[in-house]
Amino acid sequence: MVARCTGLALLYILHTPRGEGEPGRYQSPEISEEALLAFLSRYSEFFSADSRHDLWIRSAATGCMVIWDRHNDIFLYGDMAKFEEQLITLGFKMGVVPQIGEHIHHYRAEFDGDAAAVLAALEWHWTPLRPEDQQFVP
Repeated sequence: MVARCTGLALLYILHTPRGEGEPGRYQSPEISEEALLAFLSRYSEFFSADSRHDLWIRSAATGCMVIWDRHNDIFLYGDMAKFEEQLITLGFKMGVVPQIGEHIHHYRAEFDGDAAAVLAALEWHWTPLRPEDQQFVP
């Protein structure tokens, strides 16, 4: 059985906008697991096919974090044994994932509408990018 999460919050780091909003860190208010899953489902194609952002999910109750970055890497912080158990329950296996092609970042015009909709979907609290967030440093 997969444990349910409470006290969830999102951090949407928009480091390479295409006109949908200001670059910055967009933090959501607390969001339910159901609302989070609906949000991720609604924008799943955009999140997985466009590199203008990083997405962090944090549980205030456990301190656990899941980070999905612009390189399509996923980082897990917190109770690693519980993460491993849940991933195995979902059908994942331990091992090395083979590289499937050249590493390329896409900023796709066809997702500009979804990018704007993400910023309108929640009552985000905006703060400027931190130096480590920036995609390109002038």
